[in-house]
Amino acid sequence: MRYLLLLFIIIAASCKSGDKKSADTPAAPVTDTKPAGLAAYQQAFDGPLKAWASTFTGFNPANFTLDDTTDFGNTEPDEMGDINELVKIYKPLLYYSPDSSAFIDMYSAQMGLQVINGQYYSEGDVDQAIYLCRPAKSSWKKLLFYGPSAGMEEAAWVNDSTFIMGGIFFNDDGKRVPIVAVGNEATQKIFHYSCKDTACVQGEERYTAERVRKLNIKEME
Repeated sequence: MRYLLLLFIIIAASCKSGDKKSADTPAAPVTDTKPAGLAAYQQAFDGPLKAWASTFTGFNPANFTLDDTTDFGNTEPDEMGDINELVKIYKPLLYYSPDSSAFIDMYSAQMGLQVINGQYYSEGDVDQAIYLCRPAKSSWKKLLFYGPSAGMEEAAWVNDSTFIMGGIFFNDDGKRVPIVAVGNEATQKIFHYSCKDTACVQGEERYTAERVRKLNIKEME
């Protein structure tokens, strides 16, 4: 009987120690590496991406399929120049996260803006490079690069670490069809979607974001 009591005490102590260890040890973070379908971002398409989506015939997030997954790229801070100077010129065009700790830069590499007497002038480029910046960390991540056959036209943040971008790709018929990219900082991944509905094409005029139109940008002569 004495030995059974001793055995019970040892087992109870072991269980108590195990419980304490479990309580003191933080659970491993759960990271969803499997992207959701675009229907999960319907709120974005009904909100900040609504004007962009409306330029396509029969746009429906359910008609998009995942084509590819790419990684965030590293960019040396000195490659991008002074962050403060960039923000000074491009702030109206930057897409800030809800907590304002990061922004997406879709335009600086492509537009090459200058401000002269309050007027914005562009030395435009056909190529588009898109970056994610966290100023407090002097961190630049190269997200995407497009040549003249494709490009992103609008962006929005879903939360402080997830963002979504909508753009176009010229198909074999020369028509502009929609493409969507979803970025996740937790996984450092970008998920690329294309539309399987061949009738979903952009109208005659290409979409221009409202923030770009407001600046009344002129071409540098």
